Amino acid sequence: MHHPDANGSVFGPRLLHTTDVTDWSEELRAQLHKSALSLEAQARRPMLTSEGEVESETTGWTLEVTRQLLTELAVAGAGIQVQVINRAIEQGGFIARAEVYDLAGYPASRSLKGFTRPVNRIVRSFRDSGDLPEDAADLLQPVYDPTVRSYQRTAGFMVPQEVVGLLAPAPAVEPARLTTTVKDPAGRPVSRDIVDAALWRKLDAEKAAQQHSVRLRILSEAEAQVVMQLLDELSGVYAGERLGNTARELSVRLHERLTDDGTYN
Repeated sequence: MHHPDANGSVFGPRLLHTTDVTDWSEELRAQLHKSALSLEAQARRPMLTSEGEVESETTGWTLEVTRQLLTELAVAGAGIQVQVINRAIEQGGFIARAEVYDLAGYPASRSLKGFTRPVNRIVRSFRDSGDLPEDAADLLQPVYDPTVRSYQRTAGFMVPQEVVGLLAPAPAVEPARLTTTVKDPAGRPVSRDIVDAALWRKLDAEKAAQQHSVRLRILSEAEAQVVMQLLDELSGVYAGERLGNTARELSVRLHERLTDDGTYN
């Protein structure tokens, strides 16, 4: 049976980090405190399982209930609390005190005492109606520095991770970039990056075999000029893509060929 010692817990020794901030400005101290709280929030986030799924404790929150509750909050005049909850979700579950003041436009002299009261009141009504389990996690929880034993102002607010998982925006999925002419054996369009790689393999193979020294004059100067303009247009259409960069590279090569090669006079 494991017993915690004076400096540890049942899970092993505690790791503490101490930084001397005596000579730091108040602004830097505030930034450090905010960063520490943000990191603490990240450390409390659910871990991924071996299957890549989020392992998170569920206390009864659902997407439908969360959306309905936020709507009722807004209708009840608690729009600031709704903004704070949404911002905390965007940031992984935590919002610092200073950000609350910025969002709400509160003066520095204003207290945040009772800020969660409208949220707690509506959460209580959902529990009373049976839409939320009695032991469901509070939707907006004040965060305090656990190292301070005396009275202190809240350092920020946290939203339960199960709610963050319900409302966090899904990562943007980049649409597939497919060619319009190149197809695979099944007749499906091929990725433009795959086509680009195949084109460069041809160029690299030619260079390795030193076949580039044997040049065929297949274009007149005017035709070469048109091809360069088309390649430049292609590089603009596929700007930022490998295929666009290849088009630009070939255009530059043709231009240099026209400049240096006397066969195009």
